[in-house]
Amino acid sequence: MASSSLIELRSGAWQNKRMSNRNVFIGIGIGCGAMLLLTVMCGGAGFFFMRSAFSASGEISRITDDVIRSMNDGSFAESYQTQLAPECRQATSLEAYERLADQIRTQLGPLRSK
Repeated sequence: MASSSLIELRSGAWQNKRMSNRNVFIGIGIGCGAMLLLTVMCGGAGFFFMRSAFSASGEISRITDDVIRSMNDGSFAESYQTQLAPECRQATSLEAYERLADQIRTQLGPLRSK
């Protein structure tokens, strides 16, 4: 009689433990699903922001093309006043700016726009 109640007690404990394991697996599954969803959402947001940042670079691309063109045709000194930020003009002299253009031209050769 004692052994049959012991078997019932053991089988009951095993079922509770089994339910506990099932709950753990469900929790792990929900956690993994949430992490996957979060990863996809962050990746999508990052892609969206990077794409919008590069689409705004059309203006930057035009300015870069103008600077490259001025380096090649020798009118780079004119871009010192028009294309360079005032803070850069305060830190860099016109002569240093022209030397930079000469170094780029001699080391890299004629530049091309994309």
